[in-house]
Formats: sequence, C-alpha cells, structure tokens
Amino acid sequence: MADEKQYLYEDLYGDIKHMLNLKKRNLDINNVNLDRSDSDEETITTNSNYNNGKMNIDEDFCKRLGEYLEMEINKSFPNQTKLKSVLIKELRKIVKSGNDKELLKVAEKIRDIILKEKIKFFDNVSKRVAKVLINKY
Repeated sequence: MADEKQYLYEDLYGDIKHMLNLKKRNLDINNVNLDRSDSDEETITTNSNYNNGKMNIDEDFCKRLGEYLEMEINKSFPNQTKLKSVLIKELRKIVKSGNDKELLKVAEKIRDIILKEKIKFFDNVSKRVAKVLINKY
C-alpha cells in the first residue's frame, strides 16, 4: 500500500512538473538565474538580482530582540515551580486516583513540553527576523 502511494505521488508530481514546463514554454518564459551581475564592479552586491541592494538584518539586532521579548514574556510567564504546581492541581481535577508520583511525572512532562515550545518560539522568531531584508544605505 505504501509503495502504491509513493508511485501515485511520483506520477502526480511528474504530471504537475510536465504541465508547468509546457505552460512556461507556451508563455515563452525562461528560467531566470539569480546570480551576481558581472557588468559593473561597483554595483555588485552579494546577490544583487535577488535582494535588490538590501541586506539581512544584523545578527546582534536579532539577539537583542530575542532577549527583550524573552524578558517581557517572562514577566507574565510562570516560573517552573509555579507552573508544575498549577499543572498538578489541574491534573488532580481530572484524575480520580490520588497517585502523586504519576501526577508529578505527567506534570513534569507537560511542563517540559511547554518550556521547549517557548524556546522554539524564540528561536523561530530570531531565525525569521534574521531573514528580513533592509536597505544598506
């Protein structure tokens, strides 16, 4: 069954690619190369056809932005101990048995997930902001 899906996917991909190539040929569209311009040494930037003379935002800016956001979010985000105690309290509402070890394990797992996602959030923001282009001058 998995092999059939793979073949279907490959057939579909091939058909779509073929249709796009035919449409490009019919519209007389050539593949564009986004490489540097060789015509004028003074106008050459890292990839002038692609970024139109713009550059990525400074890495230090991204770091400062991440630190600022983390500081602001931490003001309202509970610390690890408080988060764990709230999770245990809420888990007790839904669990009939009073097995504290079980509740503690589940609360720690949930807390770890929340903290990992928080870290991922800041990493994603920094990475995406670093890709933003800004005028060089």
